[in-house]
Amino acid sequence: MSLSKLIDAEIKRQTMADDQGEWRQYILDHLDYITARTRPSEIDILLINEYRYDLDSFLKEKMSIQGDIAWIVLLLNNLTCDFEFTEPGVFIIPSDELISQLYHSYSTVKER
Repeated sequence: MSLSKLIDAEIKRQTMADDQGEWRQYILDHLDYITARTRPSEIDILLINEYRYDLDSFLKEKMSIQGDIAWIVLLLNNLTCDFEFTEPGVFIIPSDELISQLYHSYSTVKER
C-alpha cells in the first residue's frame, strides 16, 4: 500500500471514530437507516475463533473496512464491547461507503 493510501486510511479511521458526542448521537439517530441499507453478514465459528474479542481486526482483515466503525457495528448488533464478539451468527456490518456518506451528511448539517 502506498504512503498516500495509508495516510488516507488513517484520516478516514480517525474521522469516523466515536467522539462520545454529536457524531455518536447522529449515528444513534440513524441506526434504522443504516440497518435498512446493510445486508446482514453470516460469521461462522471459524472466523469467530480466529477473531474472538477482536472485532476491529476482523473488520479490517476480513471485511476490508478501513474506517474506525467497530463501535457502530457494536451498536447495530446490541453488543457492549469486543468481549461480546464470541458467538457465530448474523451481524449487521455497514460498508465504509455508507458510513462515509452519513459522516458527510453530518458534517454538512453541523456546519450550518
